[in-house]
Amino acid sequence: MIKLSRFFNVLLDLMASIGKSILVIIGLLIIIDVLTSNLLNRSIPWVLEVTEYLLVFLTFLGAAWLLREEGHIHFDLMLNHVPDRLKNLFGLISSLIGFGISLVITVFGLLATLKMYVKGVHTDAILQIPRYLLIVIIPIGFMLLSVQFLRNLIKIVPKIGIRSRT
Repeated sequence: MIKLSRFFNVLLDLMASIGKSILVIIGLLIIIDVLTSNLLNRSIPWVLEVTEYLLVFLTFLGAAWLLREEGHIHFDLMLNHVPDRLKNLFGLISSLIGFGISLVITVFGLLATLKMYVKGVHTDAILQIPRYLLIVIIPIGFMLLSVQFLRNLIKIVPKIGIRSRT
């Protein structure tokens, strides 16, 4: 179990690194497009399309890593004024909800991706990329989120500690 957890942490770190690289690529593409537009009076037509696709990948590559690092939004104003046991209960509830929603989106995202693959649907934009290549990151990202929510649940349950009255 520990090896699996380490592997998953390495996978999340890799996904986050790919996301960081994508962010750099997006920045460079925008700079190049602005320079060619202003200096050569000619824009690169596919830059906007590619940056839009890369932003989607960036979002789903980093989501599970951000969850592991507890970087998502919390209700700190409220949580700072409640006992730890109640904080853990809120964490349990939010992780359960997150796990359920992520699992559902994983399944339906995978079905949608497979449907796009089977139908051979392409984008209507300049590059005409197979659409399944653009949406496959959604079930992958939500599957990683599901696993991370499950890991959070496993970590929180012992903290709740239901005491028996014997």
